Amino acid sequence: MQPPHPTASSALLISHIVEELQKFSDSISNSELRDSILSLITIQDSFRKLGVSIVVSHGYSATSAKGRISKYLQYLAGHVVEGEELAVVSGISEYARRVRELRKEGWPILSGSDLNPKDGQPLRPDQYLLEFSLSSDDKPTGDRGPRG
Repeated sequence: MQPPHPTASSALLISHIVEELQKFSDSISNSELRDSILSLITIQDSFRKLGVSIVVSHGYSATSAKGRISKYLQYLAGHVVEGEELAVVSGISEYARRVRELRKEGWPILSGSDLNPKDGQPLRPDQYLLEFSLSSDDKPTGDRGPRG
């Protein structure tokens, strides 16, 4: 069965994941290591597509990982966002690169050893915090802002 497209309905993606997990469970004891790994890659890809499907259903861009990240950071402006969240929202493993691109475009995104303005504690390298929400008039130069 061909995996559903990332913008397929969440219900269809969940059904596909359940089916793939059942096949994996049924064959794990008889599978070669590589076959098991390849099956897990398919399952992991389906989970990635499910994350994108869910954020798209909330009005986020279906085509721009960077747009989904910027919109999610705006949604949670002033709050610490874990890198794992951005991986799910973006649907890509290179979400940190997209955050760096946003920062380079002027977005006030803290991370790493930057201090959390709320508690003065340093953020971990995989934590991000948009200092304040940007109105459409305040978008940094060169950025088209959150799309979606």
